[in-house]
Amino acid sequence: MKWISVEERRPNPDTDVLCFMKDGTMVVAHMSPITVLGENWWFSNVDEASETDMDNTPLYWMPLPASPTKEGHDD
Repeated sequence: MKWISVEERRPNPDTDVLCFMKDGTMVVAHMSPITVLGENWWFSNVDEASETDMDNTPLYWMPLPASPTKEGHDD
């Protein structure tokens, strides 16, 4: 997978993606649907019950990889 510039293309709204921030950190976040107030990016939290508004827009994003499967693993 390659990084996609937010200037080139935005992810689908409400889809968690891996984001590369200006300070070099990476976070999982999603973009809310665009409204009259513009676009907002939100940190995605593990419990999905809460979200935190991000202070700035990521520079790049990429889709998250598929979840691991139990195939090939002994439990």
